[in-house]
Amino acid sequence: MFYFRYGLAQALSDRSSQRSEPPAVRLNDLDERIVHALAEDARRSYADIGSLP
Repeated sequence: MFYFRYGLAQALSDRSSQRSEPPAVRLNDLDERIVHALAEDARRSYADIGSLP
């Protein structure tokens, strides 16, 4: 019975640790260009905010 409980606890532990990790995402070229454009736009916006009196 101990082995069954340990195995069940281990399985549940493994399952919960898998949930906490986000799935790997691979960007295609278009997605990558969009992400870079958004990041550049955000940098400009923060620079504009920083230059306000």
